[in-house]
Amino acid sequence: MYESNAGSPAITSTQLPWRGDQLPDELERLVADIVARLERRLSDQSYRSLQEQIERGRWDPPPAPSGEPITLIPGDGKAACTRAALAICSGTSSKGRLGFPNVMRSVREYLIDCERIARVAILVTDVWSPKHLDEHLRDMWAHHRQGRFVVPFLVAGGRLNRLGWPQP
Repeated sequence: MYESNAGSPAITSTQLPWRGDQLPDELERLVADIVARLERRLSDQSYRSLQEQIERGRWDPPPAPSGEPITLIPGDGKAACTRAALAICSGTSSKGRLGFPNVMRSVREYLIDCERIARVAILVTDVWSPKHLDEHLRDMWAHHRQGRFVVPFLVAGGRLNRLGWPQP
């Protein structure tokens, strides 16, 4: 579901601060591999079904191609510091643990707590709206400047569509 805000300007491709050309090659390959495997998973089950498994603690992302673990956000308790994290969120409610605001806060906390190890967080969401991004933009840019990246994807029909962050 794409949510628009009539009072906010549309996000256009000219506002995107970085795409694959500014993500280091090693991270670009890692992101592409994780996204491809997640899309294969979503071809067999719905995004909602995956969310339900995560909420019940019954799904962990497969390891990275190198065999290293990938941190799942939200997880059960304190996240382990890994080079890559996969953040799954749904909707805009701040009441549920999979709601966009709560997952984004967890991603920000993870990148701060794991600043020496974490390099990329893949954010998968079913909502993308300027009004929900404002709280997070300056932090995303600060992490970007320090070599840690949050790469957002909008899920639609089992496909993950890469997005970008607007200017803060």
